[in-house]
Amino acid sequence: MPDDTPAARLLSEIEAGALAVYAAHDLPTRPGQYARSPRATGWRYLADDLTAEERWALVLAQKDGSGWRFGSLEDIGDQPDSPPDLKEASLMLRDCHTLRTRLAERSGPDFANDVETAIDLGMAWRQLQLSPPRSVEVRIAPPAKPKKPRKSRAKPKPAKDSQD
Repeated sequence: MPDDTPAARLLSEIEAGALAVYAAHDLPTRPGQYARSPRATGWRYLADDLTAEERWALVLAQKDGSGWRFGSLEDIGDQPDSPPDLKEASLMLRDCHTLRTRLAERSGPDFANDVETAIDLGMAWRQLQLSPPRSVEVRIAPPAKPKKPRKSRAKPKPAKDSQD
């Protein structure tokens, strides 16, 4: 997907926010694959892209239960001991990556426009949730006084003579 489309710009803004959370937690912000040994305090950059076979080879080269961790940038924030904001940032990065991949696979402006609309809608909805509710003055009117029955203006019908 070209980076100059509205959808790409929106995804870039979302990614920037998620990466700011990563940076605040001293995690890397460079896209790629990472590893962390059990004694390391941080993640070590491995490569931009590794094939599935290369990733499995790294995993299998370690003894079971050795504590080594491997993951892409999108995944390293989602660890069992990660705080909620970091897990959320990781999810956002994964979702952006998925959307970028799908946008690249599908051509046509309709799909990109749908993605842009979905992102706009999600951001607007989130902003609505985060905004403090506006105070609304509600006035309750006193109960209405019961109306008196109206007097009928119809002329009374003459009584029928019972001698007929």
